[in-house]
Amino acid sequence: EIPSAYTTDVDLEELIPVAEAKPKSHMTFELSLYDGVRSRLYSSFLLAAHNPTDGSYQALTAPLSVSDFSKISGKSTESVQRTSIKGLISDHPADALRLGISHTVVDVHMDKLILKGWQEGAVTYVYNGVTAYLDGEEIARLDKTVKAYTSGGVNVYLRFLLGGAPKETTPAGLYMPMDAALKTAELYAVNMASPETAEIMEGFFDFMADRYAAPEDGAMPVTSFVVGYRVNDAATYNCAGELPLASYVANYEKLVRVAHTAIKSHNPDGHVYVSLDSHRSSTGMEGGWDVPS
Repeated sequence: EIPSAYTTDVDLEELIPVAEAKPKSHMTFELSLYDGVRSRLYSSFLLAAHNPTDGSYQALTAPLSVSDFSKISGKSTESVQRTSIKGLISDHPADALRLGISHTVVDVHMDKLILKGWQEGAVTYVYNGVTAYLDGEEIARLDKTVKAYTSGGVNVYLRFLLGGAPKETTPAGLYMPMDAALKTAELYAVNMASPETAEIMEGFFDFMADRYAAPEDGAMPVTSFVVGYRVNDAATYNCAGELPLASYVANYEKLVRVAHTAIKSHNPDGHVYVSLDSHRSSTGMEGGWDVPS
């Protein structure tokens, strides 16, 4: 098992085998979803051969993540008959509903929501045995907006953004380390290279998926997550400092995988979207990014 917080190249000598079997043409392994209080849902797994002479392992497969969530995600939600194909982003749900829209995007500002510690009015949840905190006022505001749209039959896309410089209440580790000169962007990349941040994101997206993709009050579920905004612009809208392209893509891919795993594990109809702008061949970082996003 390769825990999701494992951020370096895979070194089999550092990992602990979780199952074993004698070689044959078809092998099946069963593992508990939890290792104590830690969820294995976001881990990946590989098959390796053991050399009993020197105790070494040789990888036989590439790491694979969980891809079938049917046993834990519950039933599909009933499809809603849309009144139109129109979509609109508006700060005023009532006005948008009067226009007869069927789709909208609601922004989730993670820098405002995620707290590094308890504060009055905070919403708490426990993930992997650790208590985490979200801003209660921001959650209430988001609840109200989402309900206003979904009660009117509008399909909501939650768009997750990390904006501004870290606030006093925001975990500083969410942001990539970078020079002060680069800290003037509109939006920032989430630092998934940090094991602590990776675990924060797992818990956060699990909470959001449970609350909005699988509501218990019979409300219309939110089945669409959008991760970031114009993420092919690594200077202004998904600033990651001077990160090389391969590392930038790997970092973003990990965040998308966490969001996908979270929503699919709570609702089989869940989808995750990548936001790109029209400048897919721009050079946005040192060395130039002259390839399509």
